[in-house]
Amino acid sequence: MLSIIHVGWLELVWFVALYPFACWTLFAVLKSVYRITLHPLAKFPGPKLAGASYCYEFWYEIVCGIQYTQKIIKLHEQYGPIVRINPDELHFNDIDFVDVVYTAGARKRDKSRHYLAGFEGSIIRFVSSDFHSFLIDTRVKKPERLKRVVLGAERHHDAKDCPMFLELLNSNLPAQEKSKQRLMYEANGATLAGSGSTAIALSNIVYNLVANPRIGHKLRSELMRKVSASKNLPTWSTLEELPYLTAVIHEGLRSMYDPSKERLPYDPSQERLPRVATEEELIYEGGSALGKSKYVIPRGYAISTSAHVVHSDESIFPNASQFDPERWLDRDGQRNKELERHLLSFSKGSRHCLGMHCRRATCLAIPASARNGTSGYQFTSGQLEYKVQERQ
Repeated sequence: MLSIIHVGWLELVWFVALYPFACWTLFAVLKSVYRITLHPLAKFPGPKLAGASYCYEFWYEIVCGIQYTQKIIKLHEQYGPIVRINPDELHFNDIDFVDVVYTAGARKRDKSRHYLAGFEGSIIRFVSSDFHSFLIDTRVKKPERLKRVVLGAERHHDAKDCPMFLELLNSNLPAQEKSKQRLMYEANGATLAGSGSTAIALSNIVYNLVANPRIGHKLRSELMRKVSASKNLPTWSTLEELPYLTAVIHEGLRSMYDPSKERLPYDPSQERLPRVATEEELIYEGGSALGKSKYVIPRGYAISTSAHVVHSDESIFPNASQFDPERWLDRDGQRNKELERHLLSFSKGSRHCLGMHCRRATCLAIPASARNGTSGYQFTSGQLEYKVQERQ
């Protein structure tokens, strides 16, 4: 009798323990089946595993070590210009479609909630573009304040003078929007926006200037010819008028990721920047080596591309693996504005990089300030290596 009771309790324990797991497993299976059959994105090409679960992306990003972008490039070669890369996101590889997805003006594009999950508390995390438009309109309606912002470079403030945060504290925003944690997030965003990617771009530029003496010599010649010998740096606008310096910067931004170098712990060029069209369906018509294709992308679903995918496209950048600043110059040696449209290092549209101008100014200033820095060094093939060392 005792044995029967014991077995009965054992079965009950197993039932209680396994029943939730069995229900969860059944739910996961049914959800995966729905995603690859009845889901609005089920009609798009791509691996069934990627459409069924986020585990496919997890494998390449976490287990393989940030390799999903490289896998996506291969998926485009296999499936065409638009590929489903996870249950709720599409990825495209067509430069002509960039301005449709990353648009500005009246055509509304929100950020993906899935992508923004890691930006808790910051203005970056606002999904809707309406909030950013509200902030811009508010600033434009204050011409004196706008004038001070635009002409701020002519003034110098003490470190303790932080008018942006004083305005936030004295505003009519709800109390939770003015909390210490929120101000901390905004301060971090304002201070660090573009800093990591700027360091990566600069290290890439300096490495290639030293590794390619011809490029370094040509850049120094332009700087010596067009920039005065004064110790003070010229203005940003003056530096932007130097076509070869600008070409070197653009090539450094384009080629931040190089499979032949040691892998970076963080590479912004491989980030996807998903956008969601909430008010319209997006119509794609294009072609590839696999033939012509037409897709209607339902509103409310994310679609993205990666700077590295575009910057590695041989049809846009021939010999893309080579560091070649001349590709950014026209026949007259001036800036190739048409090719500059395809530079996605700062994203595009109304939700582009917050640190774009700071990052660009820094990338222009550092090589210009070091115009005599590499003239005394000579390297031959095999003597120079690109090494990544993480700071503790």
